This record gives sequence, C-alpha cells and structure tokens, in this order.
Amino acid sequence: MVTHPLPQLRGLALNFESGAVPGWVQLTPPGPAIVGRDGRGWKLSDPAAVAAAFDPAKEPQIDLEHSSQIAAPMGMPAPAVGWIKQIEVRDSALWGRVEWTAEGEATVTSRAYRYLSPVFRYDVETGEILQ
Repeated sequence: MVTHPLPQLRGLALNFESGAVPGWVQLTPPGPAIVGRDGRGWKLSDPAAVAAAFDPAKEPQIDLEHSSQIAAPMGMPAPAVGWIKQIEVRDSALWGRVEWTAEGEATVTSRAYRYLSPVFRYDVETGEILQ
C-alpha cells in the first residue's frame, strides 16, 4: 500500500456560537465518499478505524495556511494555533477535540479564519483515508 501524507480538504466551517471558540471541530464530511471543494475525492469507509489510529502523543497541530506542510520544510516558522487532542466519529464524520493557543482563539473569534482544511494520510491506489 502506498500512502500520501499531504492531501487536504478545503473549507470545513469553524462553527461556533456566542463568540467562543469551538472545543470540537469537524475534520471530515461524513463518509464513505468524500469530495473536496477542489474536486479531489477520497473514501472514509471505516471512520472508527481512523479514529482508533489516532495517536494522542503526536498531537497534530492546527496551523495557518498549511504552514507545517509548506513553510516548515523550508526552515520557515510554522507555529501552531491549536492542537488536536482527541478524535471521535459523529454520524460517519471525523471530529477533533482542539486545545487552542491564545493566538488560535483570537484568530477564530475575530473570524480572521473561518474554515478548517485538514491534512490526512490516504492510500493513493484506493483513496482510503488512513490517518
């Protein structure tokens, strides 16, 4: 199986009420068929397996403009604005519990950024999301 580490969905809304940052954010639309806003497609046949593969010790970061994938490899800063602490399945979609940094809270509450574009690993032959 060949995997790809960098694909991303574009534009899942960071919905929140009454000015508070969301503690949980939707990471994927419901599966099993997932289509990004740019037309690329993937499969999420077993969201429970993807959630179970989550390693909380790795704490995936939430950053701005995919800086951990684009800027960091070039030696540029890629500060986190939040850390994913837990993943769960809700109605065939993946959701992440986020611990926001002060900058992340300010960015979301000011609506400077209103969308989340998750990065995930998938099998390039089948399109199945793995992690």
